[in-house]
Amino acid sequence: TFDLSLKSLADLFFPTKTSVRLCKQGKFHLTVRHFMSRFWISLCSNASPLTRNDLLVNNKKINNNWFKFINEFDNIETIKLVIKFIDEKILMESAFRKMTKCKILGDFTLSKLVDLYEIEGVNDELNDLLIKLTTDESNGLLFHDYRTYFNNVPLQCLDNNSTFNNNGVTISIGENKFKINNKIIYNVLTLLHPWSNNIHLKLIIQILETCSELSAPYTAFLFHSNGSHDPKLTSFYIGQTLLLTKIIQLPIPTHFTIMIKKFIENPSNSTGLTAKHLMEIICPSSLNRSSLSKGLNSQHSLIRHLSSQLIISVLQKFHKIVKILQLDGNSHYLNIINEIQDSLINLKLPD
Repeated sequence: TFDLSLKSLADLFFPTKTSVRLCKQGKFHLTVRHFMSRFWISLCSNASPLTRNDLLVNNKKINNNWFKFINEFDNIETIKLVIKFIDEKILMESAFRKMTKCKILGDFTLSKLVDLYEIEGVNDELNDLLIKLTTDESNGLLFHDYRTYFNNVPLQCLDNNSTFNNNGVTISIGENKFKINNKIIYNVLTLLHPWSNNIHLKLIIQILETCSELSAPYTAFLFHSNGSHDPKLTSFYIGQTLLLTKIIQLPIPTHFTIMIKKFIENPSNSTGLTAKHLMEIICPSSLNRSSLSKGLNSQHSLIRHLSSQLIISVLQKFHKIVKILQLDGNSHYLNIINEIQDSLINLKLPD
């Protein structure tokens, strides 16, 4: 028998002074951690799906130490093996349900995977894995996005065979609360730095285009973390401007339009929409009259151009959403449209 609960087994993944010295010399392949990592990958890969699940879920100390030091004490070849293992033996394992995959990977493992972007030699393989994890509904961790821009989906508009409910997970961002069904993917978004890394930027836009329920929570997170968008000729300002512009310019989800049409045909007392939530989609919290006016009056032509682009994007997004809300000349959303319009005129856009 093999007792995996022994503390000494988990400690074999922990870098010793000898391991640190060998890694500094580029001799990763001579460390105990290297051989233990190879052994663990081989053991889990050759186990049955049920046993593999047990190995990965019920041996937290081993798995935590395995990933905790992956970006510091594993060579590129070993990291690529880990990425391949996650792809082929977890994501592509047909015996694993989505909730099982979420439980196996979890927030800690995903955070350590994001850290691997620091290692240039694995960026392509890592990015492909994270795209699959966050945007592939069939094999990844993504749950179907019924919610889109709705706070609560009008359930009468769903297909009869849908098992979706409005429970979700409530997250608090400052004073705002959002209900989402893809919290593990939202947590990945908060780990990325799109203002300084173009690969991160592209991944965020892919995630938000696939899972639009995360757009409003993510832009609220940006405001809570970085404050109002302050026009300065810095790499951070230019990077965040590009991020906000791309988020605002994201296409409106087809499913949102379909739901609006169904609601118009079968209205109820609750529309499931709020002006505050839609405003976050149209003009994120980071943008306000002060920041946009300051940008337009900047002495730098680049900042004036970027600020103008943001304003144009906001107006275009507002026009597109209003056009959908006014389908067939209905008046169900008239109060919401008026409230958004008043906020844009009085609080958001420059005079």
